[in-house]
Amino acid sequence: MPVPRSRVASALFLLFVTFFAAGCTQTFFQPQRALIATPERAGLRYETVTLRAADGVELFTWFLPARGTPQATVLFLHGNAENISTHFMNVAWMPAEGFNVLALEYRGYGSSGGTPSLAGVQLDIDAALEALLERPEVDRRRIVLFGQSLGAALSGFSEPIAYFLVGVLTLGLAVSRSGLADRLARWSLARSAGRPRRLYAQMLASFPLLTLVLPSATTRTAIMVHVYDQAFSLSAVPTGSPLAKAT
Repeated sequence: MPVPRSRVASALFLLFVTFFAAGCTQTFFQPQRALIATPERAGLRYETVTLRAADGVELFTWFLPARGTPQATVLFLHGNAENISTHFMNVAWMPAEGFNVLALEYRGYGSSGGTPSLAGVQLDIDAALEALLERPEVDRRRIVLFGQSLGAALSGFSEPIAYFLVGVLTLGLAVSRSGLADRLARWSLARSAGRPRRLYAQMLASFPLLTLVLPSATTRTAIMVHVYDQAFSLSAVPTGSPLAKAT
């Protein structure tokens, strides 16, 4: 027995809204307050430096001085999860190679104050750069921004969201072109046995697993929207069908 078009449209629409709303607040920032380790544990000299952003938020950083005469100074911007205590090993080799390193803790992470936001983190980066410019051992002409994951986008653009979304949507398109979306849609429809509520329930039950595999809600949505679209197509729901038909 085929699944009625209106019920498929209703189930998938509700699923999409629930899915998107459930996790979008953690797409960019997943902070951790507790510090796991310090550079001292890795045998590195370091200095804890407290900064203040333009909006008054207090920021926590670690300055790792170069061994010998500095070749350049690196401002390290870590990824979106945890804090600098779990990321500093990415730059732990740099002081031995002659690089000063300032590891910035974004607002809302570790010992820094405030709450993370894209606009706020840009103020944090500005404050870190200004602090480096004031240090006598730092050559103003030799400052490098080194970003990891989200930090790479933050280091290059004042509005990184557009570049992040381009990458996510490209991934979603690859899922569609590879045929994976079609296979997932067929599998879901087959298991629902013509029952829209079962289709909704089984896809809703997949959220915890998807969250483990794809922590970013934006990434999950960009991929799964192709599965939903394919499910509509396989169920012969015409493109552009009025939403009223799903009620």
